[in-house]
Amino acid sequence: MKRIALILAAVMLHATPVQSSAGTTGLEVVYCYDIDRQLVKRVRARHCDGTIVTPEQAQILHRKIEADRTARRTRTLTKTVTREQQGIRFKSAGAAFAVNPRGELLTSAHVVRGCDALEVRNNASPTAYPARVKAVAEDSDLAVIQIGYKTRDILRFSPSAPTDGAPLALIGYPSEGMIRRVPRMTPVLISHAVSNPAKYGLVGVAGDVRRGNSGGPALDSRGRAVGVLKAKINTVAAHKLTGRTLTNLGVIVDRARVLSFLERSRTRYVIDGSVSPEKTGRDLFRQGSRAVFRVDCLVRK
Repeated sequence: MKRIALILAAVMLHATPVQSSAGTTGLEVVYCYDIDRQLVKRVRARHCDGTIVTPEQAQILHRKIEADRTARRTRTLTKTVTREQQGIRFKSAGAAFAVNPRGELLTSAHVVRGCDALEVRNNASPTAYPARVKAVAEDSDLAVIQIGYKTRDILRFSPSAPTDGAPLALIGYPSEGMIRRVPRMTPVLISHAVSNPAKYGLVGVAGDVRRGNSGGPALDSRGRAVGVLKAKINTVAAHKLTGRTLTNLGVIVDRARVLSFLERSRTRYVIDGSVSPEKTGRDLFRQGSRAVFRVDCLVRK
Protein backbone atom coordinates (compact mmCIF):
# COMPACT_ATOMS: atom_id res chain seq x y z
CA MET A 1 0.00 0.00 0.00
CA LYS A 2 2.92 2.29 0.81
CA ARG A 3 4.35 1.63 -2.66
CA ILE A 4 1.00 2.55 -4.28
CA ALA A 5 0.88 5.79 -2.28
CA LEU A 6 4.38 6.72 -3.45
CA ILE A 7 3.44 5.96 -7.06
CA LEU A 8 0.31 8.11 -6.71
CA ALA A 9 2.37 11.01 -5.34
CA ALA A 10 4.71 10.77 -8.32
CA VAL A 11 1.75 10.69 -10.70
CA MET A 12 0.24 13.85 -9.25
CA LEU A 13 3.57 15.68 -9.30
CA HIS A 14 3.72 15.13 -13.06
CA ALA A 15 -0.01 15.62 -13.73
CA THR A 16 -0.94 18.54 -15.91
CA PRO A 17 -3.45 21.07 -14.48
CA VAL A 18 -6.32 22.13 -16.73
CA GLN A 19 -5.28 25.20 -18.66
CA SER A 20 -6.81 27.24 -21.42
CA SER A 21 -4.83 28.95 -24.15
CA ALA A 22 -5.39 30.49 -27.53
CA GLY A 23 -4.05 27.35 -29.21
CA THR A 24 -6.30 24.93 -27.34
CA THR A 25 -9.86 24.32 -28.47
CA GLY A 26 -10.81 22.22 -25.47
CA LEU A 27 -12.39 19.63 -27.79
CA GLU A 28 -9.70 16.98 -27.25
CA VAL A 29 -10.82 13.90 -25.30
CA VAL A 30 -8.65 13.51 -22.19
CA TYR A 31 -8.45 11.56 -18.96
CA CYS A 32 -9.75 13.78 -16.16
CA TYR A 33 -9.03 13.06 -12.48
CA ASP A 34 -11.66 14.42 -10.05
CA ILE A 35 -9.92 14.28 -6.68
CA ASP A 36 -13.03 15.21 -4.65
CA ARG A 37 -15.18 12.43 -6.12
CA GLN A 38 -12.25 10.03 -6.62
CA LEU A 39 -13.06 9.39 -10.28
CA VAL A 40 -11.04 9.11 -13.46
CA LYS A 41 -13.16 9.72 -16.56
CA ARG A 42 -12.74 10.47 -20.26
CA VAL A 43 -14.19 13.84 -21.20
CA ARG A 44 -13.46 16.72 -23.51
CA ALA A 45 -10.69 18.93 -22.13
CA ARG A 46 -13.01 21.90 -21.68
CA HIS A 47 -15.34 19.79 -19.53
CA CYS A 48 -12.60 18.59 -17.16
CA ASP A 49 -13.21 20.12 -13.74
CA GLY A 50 -10.24 18.35 -12.18
CA THR A 51 -6.72 17.49 -13.38
CA ILE A 52 -5.79 16.17 -16.82
CA VAL A 53 -3.61 13.05 -16.61
CA THR A 54 -1.98 10.76 -19.16
CA PRO A 55 -3.46 7.30 -19.97
CA GLU A 56 -0.66 5.67 -17.93
CA GLN A 57 -1.36 7.93 -14.95
CA ALA A 58 -5.09 7.22 -15.31
CA GLN A 59 -4.44 3.47 -15.01
CA ILE A 60 -2.39 3.93 -11.84
CA LEU A 61 -5.03 6.21 -10.32
CA HIS A 62 -7.81 3.79 -11.25
CA ARG A 63 -6.01 0.89 -9.53
CA LYS A 64 -5.42 3.03 -6.44
CA ILE A 65 -9.08 4.12 -6.29
CA GLU A 66 -10.30 0.52 -6.64
CA ALA A 67 -7.85 -0.66 -3.95
CA ASP A 68 -9.12 2.04 -1.58
CA ARG A 69 -12.74 1.07 -2.25
CA THR A 70 -12.00 -2.60 -1.57
CA ALA A 71 -10.24 -1.68 1.67
CA ARG A 72 -13.18 0.45 2.77
CA ARG A 73 -15.64 -2.37 2.08
CA THR A 74 -13.47 -4.77 4.09
CA ARG A 75 -13.25 -2.38 7.02
CA THR A 76 -17.02 -1.81 6.89
CA LEU A 77 -17.65 -5.58 7.10
CA THR A 78 -15.21 -5.83 10.01
CA LYS A 79 -16.99 -2.96 11.75
CA THR A 80 -20.34 -4.71 11.26
CA VAL A 81 -18.99 -7.87 12.88
CA THR A 82 -17.71 -5.81 15.78
CA ARG A 83 -21.12 -4.21 16.23
CA GLU A 84 -22.75 -7.65 16.17
CA GLN A 85 -20.36 -8.86 18.83
CA GLN A 86 -21.11 -5.80 20.95
CA GLY A 87 -24.85 -6.35 20.64
CA ILE A 88 -25.56 -3.04 18.93
CA ARG A 89 -26.99 -2.22 15.52
CA PHE A 90 -27.30 0.71 13.17
CA LYS A 91 -30.53 2.72 13.56
CA SER A 92 -30.21 5.91 11.50
CA ALA A 93 -27.79 8.51 10.18
CA GLY A 94 -27.63 12.28 10.01
CA ALA A 95 -25.01 15.00 9.69
CA ALA A 96 -23.01 17.30 11.95
CA PHE A 97 -20.34 19.93 11.41
CA ALA A 98 -17.31 21.17 13.33
CA VAL A 99 -17.65 24.65 14.82
CA ASN A 100 -14.26 24.81 16.55
CA PRO A 101 -10.93 22.93 16.60
CA ARG A 102 -11.79 21.17 19.89
CA GLY A 103 -13.71 18.37 18.22
CA GLU A 104 -17.14 19.82 19.05
CA LEU A 105 -19.73 19.19 16.35
CA LEU A 106 -23.12 20.86 15.95
CA THR A 107 -26.08 18.73 14.86
CA SER A 108 -29.84 18.26 15.36
CA ALA A 109 -31.13 16.87 18.65
CA HIS A 110 -33.29 14.31 16.84
CA VAL A 111 -30.20 12.89 15.09
CA VAL A 112 -28.78 11.74 18.46
CA ARG A 113 -32.05 11.13 20.31
CA GLY A 114 -32.53 7.57 21.58
CA CYS A 115 -29.04 6.42 20.62
CA ASP A 116 -27.06 4.07 22.85
CA ALA A 117 -23.85 4.95 21.02
CA LEU A 118 -22.70 7.39 18.34
CA GLU A 119 -20.09 7.00 15.62
CA VAL A 120 -18.94 9.76 13.28
CA ARG A 121 -16.83 9.76 10.14
CA ASN A 122 -15.66 12.63 7.99
CA ASN A 123 -16.05 12.77 4.20
CA ALA A 124 -16.11 9.02 3.47
CA SER A 125 -13.27 8.27 5.88
CA PRO A 126 -13.04 4.51 6.55
CA THR A 127 -12.37 5.27 10.20
CA ALA A 128 -15.34 5.82 12.51
CA TYR A 129 -14.81 7.67 15.77
CA PRO A 130 -16.96 7.37 18.89
CA ALA A 131 -18.76 10.52 20.01
CA ARG A 132 -20.64 11.58 23.11
CA VAL A 133 -23.40 14.12 23.60
CA LYS A 134 -22.20 17.31 25.27
CA ALA A 135 -25.39 19.40 25.22
CA VAL A 136 -28.96 19.18 23.89
CA ALA A 137 -31.74 21.74 23.40
CA GLU A 138 -34.94 19.87 22.60
CA ASP A 139 -36.94 23.08 22.15
CA SER A 140 -34.77 24.19 19.22
CA ASP A 141 -33.78 20.68 18.08
CA LEU A 142 -30.04 21.29 18.46
CA ALA A 143 -27.21 19.29 20.00
CA VAL A 144 -23.45 19.43 20.39
CA ILE A 145 -21.49 16.19 20.28
CA GLN A 146 -17.84 15.73 21.26
CA ILE A 147 -15.25 13.58 19.53
CA GLY A 148 -11.85 12.67 20.92
CA TYR A 149 -9.59 14.53 18.53
CA LYS A 150 -9.08 18.03 17.20
CA THR A 151 -10.90 19.14 14.08
CA ARG A 152 -8.66 21.00 11.68
CA ASP A 153 -11.43 22.17 9.34
CA ILE A 154 -14.33 24.11 10.84
CA LEU A 155 -17.23 26.19 9.56
CA ARG A 156 -17.60 29.81 10.60
CA PHE A 157 -20.89 31.65 10.97
CA SER A 158 -22.21 34.58 8.97
CA PRO A 159 -22.40 37.91 10.86
CA SER A 160 -26.02 38.38 9.73
CA ALA A 161 -29.09 36.41 8.72
CA PRO A 162 -29.73 35.82 4.99
CA THR A 163 -32.64 37.52 3.26
CA ASP A 164 -35.75 36.00 1.70
CA GLY A 165 -34.95 34.46 -1.69
CA ALA A 166 -31.22 34.15 -1.00
CA PRO A 167 -29.47 31.00 -2.27
CA LEU A 168 -28.04 28.56 0.26
CA ALA A 169 -26.18 25.26 0.04
CA LEU A 170 -27.02 22.29 2.28
CA ILE A 171 -24.28 19.75 2.89
CA GLY A 172 -25.19 16.39 4.37
CA TYR A 173 -25.88 12.74 3.62
CA PRO A 174 -29.30 12.73 1.91
CA SER A 175 -30.97 9.34 1.58
CA GLU A 176 -31.03 8.01 -1.97
CA GLY A 177 -32.27 4.51 -1.23
CA MET A 178 -29.19 3.82 0.90
CA ILE A 179 -26.99 5.71 3.34
CA ARG A 180 -24.41 7.82 1.53
CA ARG A 181 -20.72 7.47 2.43
CA VAL A 182 -19.80 10.73 0.69
CA PRO A 183 -21.55 14.03 1.54
CA ARG A 184 -23.60 15.82 -1.08
CA MET A 185 -24.37 19.50 -1.62
CA THR A 186 -27.98 20.49 -2.27
CA PRO A 187 -28.80 24.02 -3.54
CA VAL A 188 -31.88 25.65 -1.96
CA LEU A 189 -33.53 29.06 -1.80
CA ILE A 190 -34.83 30.76 1.34
CA SER A 191 -38.63 31.03 1.36
CA HIS A 192 -40.26 33.03 4.15
CA ALA A 193 -43.62 31.96 2.75
CA VAL A 194 -42.93 28.55 4.27
CA SER A 195 -41.48 29.66 7.60
CA ASN A 196 -40.44 33.07 8.86
CA PRO A 197 -37.68 33.16 11.52
CA ALA A 198 -39.31 36.16 13.20
CA LYS A 199 -42.32 33.98 14.08
CA TYR A 200 -40.96 30.47 14.52
CA GLY A 201 -37.17 30.69 14.76
CA LEU A 202 -37.10 28.55 11.64
CA VAL A 203 -36.20 29.50 8.08
CA GLY A 204 -38.06 27.86 5.20
CA VAL A 205 -36.04 26.64 2.23
CA ALA A 206 -37.16 25.40 -1.17
CA GLY A 207 -35.11 22.56 -2.66
CA ASP A 208 -34.56 18.82 -2.74
CA VAL A 209 -34.30 18.31 1.04
CA ARG A 210 -34.12 14.66 2.11
CA ARG A 211 -33.76 12.54 5.17
CA GLY A 212 -30.07 12.42 6.05
CA ASN A 213 -29.60 16.17 5.56
CA SER A 214 -30.71 16.69 9.18
CA GLY A 215 -28.04 18.25 11.36
CA GLY A 216 -25.99 19.49 8.42
CA PRO A 217 -25.07 23.14 7.80
CA ALA A 218 -26.81 25.64 5.55
CA LEU A 219 -24.11 27.78 3.91
CA ASP A 220 -24.41 31.16 2.26
CA SER A 221 -22.65 31.97 -1.01
CA ARG A 222 -19.44 32.83 0.88
CA GLY A 223 -19.30 29.50 2.70
CA ARG A 224 -20.50 30.76 6.09
CA ALA A 225 -23.02 28.83 8.17
CA VAL A 226 -26.42 30.51 8.58
CA GLY A 227 -28.33 27.65 10.21
CA VAL A 228 -28.77 23.93 10.79
CA LEU A 229 -31.07 21.78 8.65
CA LYS A 230 -33.94 20.58 10.85
CA ALA A 231 -36.32 18.64 8.61
CA LYS A 232 -38.13 18.21 5.34
CA ILE A 233 -41.68 19.62 5.31
CA ASN A 234 -44.36 17.40 3.85
CA THR A 235 -46.80 18.82 1.31
CA VAL A 236 -49.86 18.52 3.58
CA ALA A 237 -48.23 20.47 6.40
CA ALA A 238 -47.05 23.15 3.97
CA HIS A 239 -50.58 23.52 2.57
CA LYS A 240 -52.03 24.01 6.06
CA LEU A 241 -49.41 26.64 6.80
CA THR A 242 -49.53 28.62 3.56
CA GLY A 243 -52.80 27.63 1.87
CA ARG A 244 -50.81 26.64 -1.21
CA THR A 245 -49.62 23.33 -2.59
CA LEU A 246 -45.85 23.42 -2.29
CA THR A 247 -43.29 20.66 -2.78
CA ASN A 248 -39.58 20.14 -2.06
CA LEU A 249 -39.47 22.15 1.14
CA GLY A 250 -37.45 22.08 4.33
CA VAL A 251 -36.70 24.20 7.37
CA ILE A 252 -33.45 25.20 9.05
CA VAL A 253 -32.97 26.42 12.60
CA ASP A 254 -32.03 30.05 12.13
CA ARG A 255 -28.68 31.61 12.98
CA ALA A 256 -29.89 33.49 16.08
CA ARG A 257 -31.19 30.32 17.77
CA VAL A 258 -28.08 28.38 16.86
CA LEU A 259 -25.70 30.96 18.31
CA SER A 260 -27.83 31.32 21.44
CA PHE A 261 -27.62 27.56 21.99
CA LEU A 262 -23.85 27.53 21.46
CA GLU A 263 -23.50 30.32 24.03
CA ARG A 264 -25.64 28.46 26.60
CA SER A 265 -23.73 25.23 26.07
CA ARG A 266 -20.38 27.04 26.32
CA THR A 267 -19.34 25.86 22.90
CA ARG A 268 -16.86 28.08 21.10
CA TYR A 269 -17.66 29.28 17.60
CA VAL A 270 -16.30 31.81 15.11
CA ILE A 271 -18.14 34.57 13.24
CA ASP A 272 -16.63 35.48 9.88
CA GLY A 273 -17.19 39.17 9.27
CA SER A 274 -14.66 39.50 6.46
CA VAL A 275 -15.69 40.72 3.03
CA SER A 276 -14.82 37.78 0.81
CA PRO A 277 -15.91 37.01 -2.75
CA GLU A 278 -18.72 34.57 -3.44
CA LYS A 279 -17.58 30.99 -3.96
CA THR A 280 -18.30 28.63 -6.81
CA GLY A 281 -20.39 25.57 -6.11
CA ARG A 282 -17.28 23.41 -6.28
CA ASP A 283 -15.46 25.56 -3.71
CA LEU A 284 -18.50 25.59 -1.40
CA PHE A 285 -18.65 21.80 -1.47
CA ARG A 286 -14.91 21.41 -0.93
CA GLN A 287 -14.92 23.75 2.07
CA GLY A 288 -18.11 22.37 3.59
CA SER A 289 -17.39 18.66 3.14
CA ARG A 290 -14.12 18.93 5.02
CA ALA A 291 -15.96 20.08 8.14
CA VAL A 292 -19.09 17.92 7.82
CA PHE A 293 -19.39 14.51 9.48
CA ARG A 294 -21.82 11.63 9.09
CA VAL A 295 -23.36 10.69 12.42
CA ASP A 296 -24.44 7.06 12.91
CA CYS A 297 -26.97 6.38 15.66
CA LEU A 298 -26.47 2.91 17.18
CA VAL A 299 -28.87 1.12 19.53
CA ARG A 300 -28.73 -2.06 21.57
CA LYS A 301 -30.55 -5.08 20.21
